Amino acid sequence: MKVSEVPQDDNINYEGHKKLRYGRDEAGKMSQVGSTGCLIEEEATSFAWQDIRTSLGNTLKKVHAGELSPLAYHIEKKLMTYDLLASNMGVWKWKVKRHMRPKHFAKLSQDQLENYASYLEMTSSELKTVPEKL
Repeated sequence: MKVSEVPQDDNINYEGHKKLRYGRDEAGKMSQVGSTGCLIEEEATSFAWQDIRTSLGNTLKKVHAGELSPLAYHIEKKLMTYDLLASNMGVWKWKVKRHMRPKHFAKLSQDQLENYASYLEMTSSELKTVPEKL
């Protein structure tokens, strides 16, 4: 794409900032170009966030119904999976998956709760609670 073809759509919310893009200048070299946005990208991102909010809402309903523990909600809210959390914390995947069940989550020691909470950047009391609705 040429420098002159880098999208500059109006009304894209980058909070007053420009997004870095690349284009070929007149000499044929790649150069950096600030872009105010691309409407197609904005719409695609909006749809993706809508799907994420829907999934998070479904998980929240399952937590309130007693099908999942609050850990499941907080993992999803951080855009993680139990596999990723387990890998990053150095814990067995099956243990994290097990702790997503309410009866096993309720039996976690304070140290285990604090380990999860620390990694998810919250307190252990925050980890044990979820909002009523999104």
